[in-house]
Parts: sequence; C-alpha cells; structure tokens
Amino acid sequence: MPDFRPFAALRYDPARFAPEDVTAPPYDVLSPADRTALVARNPHNAVLVDLPVPEDGDDRYAAAGDRLAAWEGEGVLVRDAAPTFTAYRMTTTDDLGRPVATLGVLGSLALSRPGEGEILPLLDDEDAAVRQGAIQALGAVGGPRALVQLLKLAKREGAPAGERAAALDAVAKISARAPAGATSTQARSPAAAEAGSGGGK
Repeated sequence: MPDFRPFAALRYDPARFAPEDVTAPPYDVLSPADRTALVARNPHNAVLVDLPVPEDGDDRYAAAGDRLAAWEGEGVLVRDAAPTFTAYRMTTTDDLGRPVATLGVLGSLALSRPGEGEILPLLDDEDAAVRQGAIQALGAVGGPRALVQLLKLAKREGAPAGERAAALDAVAKISARAPAGATSTQARSPAAAEAGSGGGK
C-alpha cells in the first residue's frame, strides 16, 4: 500500500480570490497565449509559479520560488492549520464537446526508487531535459524533501558528470539558505553527498 498522508496545504485566501481567477490547467498543456491570458485574468494566477518563463530572469525557477514565498508572506496564500486531504473535481469537454469530469484526492505521497514500490513514474526518467528541469526546480524550492531528491539524482548510477555537478550545486545553494539551527539533513553539504548518502526516506 502506498504511503499516502494528509498535509498542511497552502491555499489562496478564499476571502480575496475566486478559484476560477487564480487556478490554471497543467503547465504542459498551455501555450504562450494561454499563459498570457491567465496572467491577465489575475496577477496572482498560479501559472506564474507553475510555468516560469525566461523573461522571469536568469534563474526562472528561483524567481518562481521567490514569488511563491512572497505570496505567502503577503497573505495571498494561507497555510492550513492542520494536515488534511483535499478532494477535487475538474471539469472540461472532450474533442466532441461532451462534458468530462475528473475526481481526485490531494495528499502527500512517499516516493520510491524506480522499479520499487507501487507508484508508476509520471515522466520518462531517461529524458535528460526532464531531469535537468527537475534539478533546477528542486533547487529553487529547497527544503528537506528537495535535498533528498537532489542527492538521489547526484548518486544516480550512470549520471552524467554535468548533471551530477548541477545537482550538487543545487544542494550547496539550499544549504547556504538553510536557517540557523537547521538539521544536518536540511543543510547537507556537497561534501556530505560525496561521502555517500544513497538517498533518504
């Protein structure tokens, strides 16, 4: 059975924002015109975090992370007081114009190594561009979970030297941002990674 748990979600303040103004379709189905229209709908639309663009700066993923943190600091986004599961329903139309609904539950899912566990991969792990994008995004997000995934990428068997160096560089940047008193896991250095965590749980 997969390890699926509730978590304290970060949500838009319902007193200030209507869901239809700030939510967006999955980033990988949006065209540049779609993105522009969503941003015009509301300057706090989630697409600004989900789909950063080169115009956001040299490190667009870091810019997206900064934007997310700023929105939380401004009260645009509010953290749940306690862990919860969230049921959701998405509606759209198919190619024939018929209504289609997708039901789901949002929670915190523990990841397993490729080929282990009961979770199927969403993306092709063999796609170098996907892995590079993941490294950049994890480095911008930071936190213990991001460190674990970055260390796994750095220790991945057969990882190209450039990819391994990028993952370790992201670990170093997260460690430099770690607050005083952070645990060793939260502030793990590249040297520690070299010494050999095979990952974590």
